[in-house]
Amino acid sequence: AAGTNEITDPTAYVNVTNPQTLGVVVTDNTTECQIFTLLTIEVKANPTPYPFGLDALTGCDTDADGSFNFDLTSYDALILSTDALSVITGYFTSYDDAVNDVNDINDIGDPTDFPNTTNPQTIWVRVENSEGCFELVSFDLYNPIPSVSLTADRPVVCLDENGVGIPDFPFLDTGLDPALYTFEWLFGTDLLPDTTPGIFAELPGDYTVNVYNASGDGCFNTATISIGTSSPPHTFSADVTTLAFSENHTIEAIATGLGTYVFSLDGGPFQDSGIFTDVEPGVHYVTIRDVDGWCNEVILEVCVIDYPKYFTPNADGYHDTWNIIGGRCGNITKLYIFDRYGKLLKQVDPNGEGWDGTYNGSPMPASDYWFKLTYIEDGVEKEFSSHFAAKR
Repeated sequence: AAGTNEITDPTAYVNVTNPQTLGVVVTDNTTECQIFTLLTIEVKANPTPYPFGLDALTGCDTDADGSFNFDLTSYDALILSTDALSVITGYFTSYDDAVNDVNDINDIGDPTDFPNTTNPQTIWVRVENSEGCFELVSFDLYNPIPSVSLTADRPVVCLDENGVGIPDFPFLDTGLDPALYTFEWLFGTDLLPDTTPGIFAELPGDYTVNVYNASGDGCFNTATISIGTSSPPHTFSADVTTLAFSENHTIEAIATGLGTYVFSLDGGPFQDSGIFTDVEPGVHYVTIRDVDGWCNEVILEVCVIDYPKYFTPNADGYHDTWNIIGGRCGNITKLYIFDRYGKLLKQVDPNGEGWDGTYNGSPMPASDYWFKLTYIEDGVEKEFSSHFAAKR
């Protein structure tokens, strides 16, 4: 009560006897009146559970749902092996719950049949002694199942008209290390001979892989992928649907097969329709492929026949000769050029360079000239004649 030997830091006092009685002086800051009381402090022993750490409890997730029912009491004997006077009072899924002694697994379920909710998951065990003190021990629950993601570099098998797969086939890949895992593949319910991390799918359908830990613990996981069907065009055509020498020209392409097909003219953008309008005269190329471009494409040559309305035979390298446009495709059988009075000036090869504007080596004057040709259209031989201008 004399107020001597004051403890300078009461927040970090270390007792010198056990138990120990301390004097406490309480002073009113206004009146400076004081009262004196005694405080007894006593240190009680904590439990001393197994101090060396516990290995994870493992269990195979055989149904691949990410969970396994664990017996949380499996380590009870080991935990108490260094402190036979203490008891285990609860199992908890969080450190804070264990400290506060709330949400004990015993109160909400069976600790001998506990399904983990994460992988891995930490369990906290509360150990108490008769003096009311406690310690916490933890261990992990772990399902050592492989993480499997099955991918394909293309989603379809391309089939020919006989239903036979066309290489290259989709490659199905787990991306896993064969040194760490073993593999079992199924097509539908049929077991395949492959035991590698990836395989080629030669037929459409469902492919399943079971991936096992190479350690031989029997733990595995499963992934399935569906491979669809497409094909290059099995039947196809591309034709000029307007008459030769029409004002406007139209090409129409069609294709049938197992896929949905798109069409491109002369390397232009692909379109759903195979109809191309206002096509310039000349040789064109129609490309047909399945909509996603997974299977082989076909390219068809189409000739639009027409004639130039003029030419300029002045040796400047532009329009120096005259010939039928698209004639090289073989539709033209005969081609003749006449002057305005009907005099034959030249029989022209539709596959050649054309008429250079001369007759017997002499230049013909700037004027209108006529031509007549025979050609094959839809298997029928037809004739056509018209005129063009020579400009000098």
